[in-house]
Amino acid sequence: MRLFQATGDESYFDFSKEITDDAVNIFKDDETDLLRYSNNKELFTKLIVVDDGVFHLQIQ
Repeated sequence: MRLFQATGDESYFDFSKEITDDAVNIFKDDETDLLRYSNNKELFTKLIVVDDGVFHLQIQ
């Protein structure tokens, strides 16, 4: 996306959309519409992460 923003060349936008669509198709859980952590179907349970991984630091 940054290359598209910097150059205005739509091929960069199209490529980034294609990659994003592929990732969603691979990791989307059809039952919950969330993204799975892995596309491994042999896992005994699905791991779905619902946080963004950002740590919150509280200073007292």
